[in-house]
Amino acid sequence: MPVVNQYLAFGTANGANTYPFATYNTSPERSNGYVAGTADAQHVNTALRQCSVGVAGVAKFSSDYGTINVNDDGSPATFAAALKSALDALYASTSSAVMTKLGNLFVGDYTSISATMTVTFPVPFPTACTQVFCQVKGTSASSVCCVQSISATGFTFNLREMGSDLQNDTVQWVAYGN
Repeated sequence: MPVVNQYLAFGTANGANTYPFATYNTSPERSNGYVAGTADAQHVNTALRQCSVGVAGVAKFSSDYGTINVNDDGSPATFAAALKSALDALYASTSSAVMTKLGNLFVGDYTSISATMTVTFPVPFPTACTQVFCQVKGTSASSVCCVQSISATGFTFNLREMGSDLQNDTVQWVAYGN
């Protein structure tokens, strides 16, 4: 069953009572808003059209790619859940393509010369992580990073200081997978 989208654009028909962009763009009411009194219907319609087209576009994307109905129920959380559903589905549909993730992990001070650490990806690779590269950036000029194990959800590495102890190192990493 197709996903429902209840968010619709306003004032999009030919001849709609809206201003052309050049007029709306230079209108002082666009910047300042209205003062007490009667609002210009053409100006209000233009503002409503611009807002509704943006929201309708996001809702259409959500209904085209997602699995949750985009209902006009007044709930920002429901709208966000529908958008997240679409982004998750789109992300999963690219699982055959090569994907890249990157990040930093601050190590801090250790009194030892070696530490084994684990990085968990915020969003796992849909299929597998195939390669991780890491480097050390910090005060310990002679630290080395060695990746020990890789999975779709993260990797484990050993950080070793060739001198005294680990001090304020940051491990920068890039992971590839699909």
